[in-house]
Amino acid sequence: MAGLHPDPNPLPFRREKIVAVGTLALLSPIPLGFTHALEAHWLGLYMMTVALFLAAVHRGRIVCLRPLWQNVFGMAYAILFYFDLRAGSGKLLPATIHLLLFTTVAKLLSIQRERDFSIALVLSGFLFMASVATSFHFSIVLYLIVFVAVCWPVLVKWGLWRDLAGAPDEWTRDPSARRLPSPGTTAFSLAAAFALAAPLFLTLPRLKTPYIQGIAPGREIGTGFSESVDPDVYGVLKQSDRV
Repeated sequence: MAGLHPDPNPLPFRREKIVAVGTLALLSPIPLGFTHALEAHWLGLYMMTVALFLAAVHRGRIVCLRPLWQNVFGMAYAILFYFDLRAGSGKLLPATIHLLLFTTVAKLLSIQRERDFSIALVLSGFLFMASVATSFHFSIVLYLIVFVAVCWPVLVKWGLWRDLAGAPDEWTRDPSARRLPSPGTTAFSLAAAFALAAPLFLTLPRLKTPYIQGIAPGREIGTGFSESVDPDVYGVLKQSDRV
């Protein structure tokens, strides 16, 4: 593929870390497609791109954008971001999420140094926070449990990869290291974390109504009489001078 080249700078556990952070990046924005904070086609394009990238990594081909193409794509998206704000979605939240999705994909395709992994993890965390912050249905709890169950072993392995960076052969030599953390340990850790989070959720102050709205179009409702009555319709109430 033009502008791509394989594995320019081998790093300890590079393939494992890319798969780990790519998996988190793939799962992080899923709730955005159900909250009208992100258009379904953009979410589908993002997930397809990340999935194809992970599939290439699983096949043993780690691709990386050259610095020239990183600059070209960055400048091009800066222009697109301006038009996204003015003529596209027209709102700050969707345009910012579009920018975050693009930045995450660009970072996954340009990992060359150890710090790039940390930036990719932070971007995945921002996507996760955006997903949770814009979700107000109780089903988000199920997503949260699944995501944390995937994220917890990744972070544990991340600590092992850091400790074994000077001796990466130990990872392949000892099968027990690759099985850490065990399912029992993961389940106990998650249960303890949620047990601690439940009383904090009930006691900490929180906003009563959402202050960040997605891109769902609302009707302009005028004062006065109407031929239809629908208690499920919401919109912006405006004064009407019509008789």
